Amino acid sequence: MAGVKVTDLTTLGAADATDVMYIVDTSANQSKQIEVQNLYAGMPQFESGAFTPTVSDETNNVVVTPIQAFYQRVDNVVNCSYYLEVALYTGQTTGTFNLSLPVASNFTQAKQLFGIVAHNANPSELVSWDLSADTTNDKCSVSVESTSTAYGYQYIYIVAQYEVL
Repeated sequence: MAGVKVTDLTTLGAADATDVMYIVDTSANQSKQIEVQNLYAGMPQFESGAFTPTVSDETNNVVVTPIQAFYQRVDNVVNCSYYLEVALYTGQTTGTFNLSLPVASNFTQAKQLFGIVAHNANPSELVSWDLSADTTNDKCSVSVESTSTAYGYQYIYIVAQYEVL
């Protein structure tokens, strides 16, 4: 298509991975071509969405109900948020459980996953919430201690961050 200006070319709505683009290699001072699939090589990889966490390894018959969960991944760093209901059984003031991760990791230390837990329960009911990496099962480990037995936390929001190892 000699003699046609680039601005006069037909617009392509969506590129196929094997489509070729014109590029100037400034290090070699040459015009070259590159496939669309190779254009993003070396750039940060992004991924995000909703996921359905599974609950496992509950102790003291704690009942955990996932409401919704979301995640964002940039290269090997994952941020995820869990919205849950947590209820302690009659006679229990503590409970632990694990939550599945949206992107698998191989934890070697508990501190490789960290974050915060927010709730709308009566502050006097709560002794502690702990969040860490379960290095045996490679999951998000959560523990709760309450001042009252059989307490129900209806609105729990967990925000966690970890690296894909």
